[in-house]
Amino acid sequence: MRFTVIEKQITLGNRKGQKGYQAVPEGNSKLSLERLIDIVVDETSLGAGDTRNAIITMTKIVKRYLSDGISVDMGELGSFRVNVASKVLSDPLEVTAAKALRKPKIVYTPKQDLREAVADVKLQVVNPYRQTSPASGGDEGGASPDPSQGGENGGNEGGSQGTGTVTPDPGTGGGGGNSDTGGQD
Repeated sequence: MRFTVIEKQITLGNRKGQKGYQAVPEGNSKLSLERLIDIVVDETSLGAGDTRNAIITMTKIVKRYLSDGISVDMGELGSFRVNVASKVLSDPLEVTAAKALRKPKIVYTPKQDLREAVADVKLQVVNPYRQTSPASGGDEGGASPDPSQGGENGGNEGGSQGTGTVTPDPGTGGGGGNSDTGGQD
């Protein structure tokens, strides 16, 4: 995945009102439903109509059971369940659905294979603010160096234009917080 650096006004925390910089994804990386159907048709014996019908029918079934508060196991894809947070109130007589329960949300939990696939995503930051070159002796990678990744640049590979690639550590989920806002957005 490619990211670019943008300037952003910090809105929370002790740096509120200050200027900060954040890596944001470039472009829209999304597989359309039509393309997904084409791939399923190419890799199975199903036709386009059967594939589309199966997706529509599964969506209706998941919707029906989630609306009844029943979790749905989708096999290797993962599972969906409803989560309803509850407020703690000081008077037991005030504990009602209207006052104590928050809006229901859908929680998706991927299976292990999908979590491992995300851990293998290659990350690259294109940083126009960094104009390092090999002669300058600076870190050529646009991502923060991580000594555990190995190599002179912490495992980052990059050119002299302020770009860098890093493979996230599967043990950390491959993510980092937004350090410009203290992890808060």
